[in-house]
Amino acid sequence: MEDTVTGDVIRVNAFVLTPFDHEDDRIGPYRIGAYESKPLRDDPVYRRPEGFIRVTRENRTARLSPHFRLQQFLSKQVNRQRTFPQYTLVRVPLLLKLEMIVDQVQDAGYDLETLHVMSGFRTPYYNRLIGNTTSYSRHLYGGAADVFVDVDGNGVMDDLTGDGRVTKADARRLANMVESMRDETWYEPLVGGLGIYGPAPHRGPFVHVDTRGRPARW
Repeated sequence: MEDTVTGDVIRVNAFVLTPFDHEDDRIGPYRIGAYESKPLRDDPVYRRPEGFIRVTRENRTARLSPHFRLQQFLSKQVNRQRTFPQYTLVRVPLLLKLEMIVDQVQDAGYDLETLHVMSGFRTPYYNRLIGNTTSYSRHLYGGAADVFVDVDGNGVMDDLTGDGRVTKADARRLANMVESMRDETWYEPLVGGLGIYGPAPHRGPFVHVDTRGRPARW
């Protein structure tokens, strides 16, 4: 699609969900696992997904939005480079929120192309495999992402505070950028959880963001 005034070309990618009837716990050989049959607190955002986006070797780099690609949201249960097709789920409100966060980080002076998505969609199977006991994590429904700023591409959070170290303070700095949006009128549909995590032996600090429809902080 071309803007007749500016000449800019906009490419629109459309993804058709592969249906999932929840009678089995797989789509072909790809294991999904089991969802709870009843939504949490009867909240419709916790309804069992009707289907998933099919991800192939050919479409995995397709853009979901200006700054995010399909492969960034894959569950980590299999080797991404060798086993296809895989299946994922990403909700539009989450993408909008992540795009707004990118804008905030860029406005703060960082030359950011995307956020590093450490964990996006998780299948119920993978969620239990890594020891998570909750059956209603927003990650299972395509509505959450654990992210950090990684402009230098070294796989860990950048030093956002400028103190020469990478600590929980850097995650808190990113979280503050997210919080700065909460008084904007357009932000209401994007309200959700915000969690701040410090570094661990196997990873750096990060923040959790989701769009559950009500504020939650930890």
